[in-house]
Amino acid sequence: MLIRAYLPKIITALFGGLFVAFGILTFGNAAIFDRIFICVLIFTAVLCRKNINVVSAIIIIFFQHIFEELAWLYLPGQHFAAITVYIISLWVCYQLWYDWVSKILLVSTVLSVAAEVYWAVVDYNGPSITWYLGMMIVSTIIRHFIIYRVSYINSYFPEKGESINL
Repeated sequence: MLIRAYLPKIITALFGGLFVAFGILTFGNAAIFDRIFICVLIFTAVLCRKNINVVSAIIIIFFQHIFEELAWLYLPGQHFAAITVYIISLWVCYQLWYDWVSKILLVSTVLSVAAEVYWAVVDYNGPSITWYLGMMIVSTIIRHFIIYRVSYINSYFPEKGESINL
């Protein structure tokens, strides 16, 4: 009885500690850490497959990871991608204007566009800042989905959405 009461907390602490240890041991080798991270997400999703709240949070985190990896591969050095990121950023600011983070994203977008235009005028090969703006876009969208996750769950699975500690 006593073990059953504390078992979830012990397992959480154990896996949290193991994940931190893996992070320290794989420092400098991001590919191995990414694989471990994906495996932990999949393992947690399989373990908690009947809890729609945990699975939905894992799906959100998984999509964030996918978008970050795609942005890392395709954003640096692509002028068409930079223009696309700026347009998407303005669209996200418009769609999520009620969130104060979108105002920070808008200011960052305007400053980034201004810097890109200035660098083009003075013929300076500036750093690639679109990846950072892309991460801000992804983080803003993920923030929206995490905040409204319960209402999205309740729209598809009535009365099953609950707040969970992430």
